[in-house]
Amino acid sequence: MVIKGTGELYGEDCMEQFERLFELFRRGGAGVLAIENTEPVFAVFESVKILGAPKENVLTYGFVFREVMEEKESGKNTFHTARDGENLWDISYKYNIVIDELVRLNPQIKRPDIVAEGEVIRLC
Repeated sequence: MVIKGTGELYGEDCMEQFERLFELFRRGGAGVLAIENTEPVFAVFESVKILGAPKENVLTYGFVFREVMEEKESGKNTFHTARDGENLWDISYKYNIVIDELVRLNPQIKRPDIVAEGEVIRLC
């Protein structure tokens, strides 16, 4: 599956926001793509570019993601030890657990996008 779309960044720092997004693209690799009201997929970031001339405090960009087929874990595990660079969305996808449930089970994690390497994550 290919996921294409456009987005907008707002604020005086919209160009810096785009530069951070572009850095994620340059790093490459696959990760979990979570889109509201859609089941997360494991995907690679294929392209990102600025569309048109940036306006004051608004930057429009286009993106393309391609789904990567990866086998999910069976869910039989009760705990997972976080690897370097993993976050709760990655773990949610890997074990097919709803992100809200994973957050509820791990109140010690204050931000689902930041998980320390070696942290033990409760899965059920």
